Amino acid sequence: LADLEKSGEAEQVSAVTKVDESLLECWPRDWLPHDLSGNPRILSLGYEMYLSKWQGDTLPLEVQAEELLQKLRLARVGDRPVIFITHSFGGLLVKQFLLYARDNPVCRSILKNTKGVVFFSTPHRGADMSRYADAYVFRRSRALDVLQPSNDYLLQLHARFGVLARDIPTLSFGENSNTCYETRLGRIFFQLVSDESSNPSFPAGEHSFYKLDYNHYESCKPRSPTDSRYTILLRFIRQQLKNNSTLEKTQSKKSL
Repeated sequence: LADLEKSGEAEQVSAVTKVDESLLECWPRDWLPHDLSGNPRILSLGYEMYLSKWQGDTLPLEVQAEELLQKLRLARVGDRPVIFITHSFGGLLVKQFLLYARDNPVCRSILKNTKGVVFFSTPHRGADMSRYADAYVFRRSRALDVLQPSNDYLLQLHARFGVLARDIPTLSFGENSNTCYETRLGRIFFQLVSDESSNPSFPAGEHSFYKLDYNHYESCKPRSPTDSRYTILLRFIRQQLKNNSTLEKTQSKKSL
């Protein structure tokens, strides 16, 4: 753009090159600290998720979950109340590593201090993407195999986490718009995670589900602090922190 300014053409291209500043925001980092009291600590966890081995193979879900759990332990997560906000495959990882934390005395404080989990478009019972894999994806990854609808591993994971969910409130969001995928045979449009899969329907505990009019990737990207995707989530977080504060005060009085 600097060269164009010298030639007097900057004004002509500015409308094309102007960036929507809202797209540069990272809402967990930029909004939550301002909307929550108590100096919250915001951490981001990354993970690998490839559909095709041409992009790179994905480590098994169980292995990634164990690695993430150890990273959380080293970061001293679990010393304070924690709420996990997840999207898609990330929700499966959180379910798995909380089950690992239950069975690992060193990491058990992470589970004990988990006060809520938020699931954006998490394929609890698999994703429809795997139905198209044989036709559109060459050399499917191991992660894609796990996401087969009604996959035995996913169903067992969901049932086992359902026991933990009796004591862990959850907030879940589903998608209601088709997602576009560019494939070697052209574009395909479909709802990546079905309503049946994104709604966990845990048998007991405090849980809520909202269906959003967005696709798989848009579901977790609120455009502003007044966006319902954010306001519903913020209300949930505040309520869980309030419940925890009330519980701690009650327990403190009993100890006296």
